[in-house]
Amino acid sequence: MVMSVPTVSGAPGVVAFPEEAARTVVEYAQKAGQTIVIKIIDEIRNWLGHPEIVNDHVHAWSPTIKQLFTDSQYNLSTCKAELSAYWEGPGYESFKAYSEHISKVFENAADIADKMSGLLRQVNDTITKVYQEAVRFIGDCAVAIIKASESILGEIEKLWLGVARGVLVALQEFVQNISNLTREVMGILNSFRSNAQELQNRAVDLKLPDVIPPSATLPDNWIVRPRKNSP
Repeated sequence: MVMSVPTVSGAPGVVAFPEEAARTVVEYAQKAGQTIVIKIIDEIRNWLGHPEIVNDHVHAWSPTIKQLFTDSQYNLSTCKAELSAYWEGPGYESFKAYSEHISKVFENAADIADKMSGLLRQVNDTITKVYQEAVRFIGDCAVAIIKASESILGEIEKLWLGVARGVLVALQEFVQNISNLTREVMGILNSFRSNAQELQNRAVDLKLPDVIPPSATLPDNWIVRPRKNSP
């Protein structure tokens, strides 16, 4: 028996939650009194079954965010270069120092945005892979249950035990597979969480000067740069 595996609308390559297979697993889990299996199925559906949530965060930190900071840094550098061609004096020097500080902040912000975007893409890829693996386990379990319950030995065991032994084995393997998968993904996500905290700390440390220095606002501090005579 082959279970259908539709994909999530708007998320190419992401397998949709296998409701048909899940119903089969839940049905036999109830017959076998394996409530933990039902809980696991619900958790997979509710947590891993919504990759679009993480995907929204990925788009929020898309490469365009980094580009905004990079463009701002470039525009500021261009402005400073144009001013330096015509002006000098304490007013210009004060503005230059101020703009260089801001430019450095933009540079650091662009780097943080780029790294956060990459980190979230990795989280998205990891969750998607884990979800697809969990979906595969559900499908495999459903197929094993059906084979076990439809066999001649399974029919006999159902008369005596209420459920075929093969069904119990399939349910136990499913729980073990999900347990192993959970341990693996938690280790990965803890690493991601540590990296995200480091980026958050860097973002907190980003500080722009409150206001432009007063010396840069005084007209007398701006002196027209003498033009060099052509030879």
